[in-house]
Amino acid sequence: MEGFPMPWGNYVLKQFIETNAPDAVSMLPQTMGWLYLSVAILAFITYKLYKRWKMYKINVYRREAISWLNTLSVDSDEHKRIKAKELPALLKKVATHAYPQSQVQSLHLQTWEKWLDEHVENCRFSSTYTGMLGQLAYQSTSLSTEQISELIKQIALWVKQHKGELV
Repeated sequence: MEGFPMPWGNYVLKQFIETNAPDAVSMLPQTMGWLYLSVAILAFITYKLYKRWKMYKINVYRREAISWLNTLSVDSDEHKRIKAKELPALLKKVATHAYPQSQVQSLHLQTWEKWLDEHVENCRFSSTYTGMLGQLAYQSTSLSTEQISELIKQIALWVKQHKGELV
């Protein structure tokens, strides 16, 4: 079989000569401006990634505190009561990490609670939870499990939302 028989196809296109396709157009930039722009974009992306990594490293103390609070909130009531005595120390440790030590270490009881409220907008240590941190830190606890759970939520809120001075 040599091909199609002669009276086949469109007779008008019989004398048609096909032209060659042009060479492919390169997708790479041809001028130096595109090179400068791509270097600038790469530098910007590198800078943003570096800042994000640095913030990740700076916020290790927050993640550790939240992790400890999360394990405490799923504990049994008796274990929660025992571990709750460590809540004021945890909060002080977080605050000392985020703010100058001289500013945090001198605060006690009501001044400490007011200072916590001043540094996070929705905290209510000095109004709703007045004296609870002091009770846990300096006295045998008479707080109920519900009060301890609410205090854990309030401390978690403070840990997550405080700005800190990145000492």
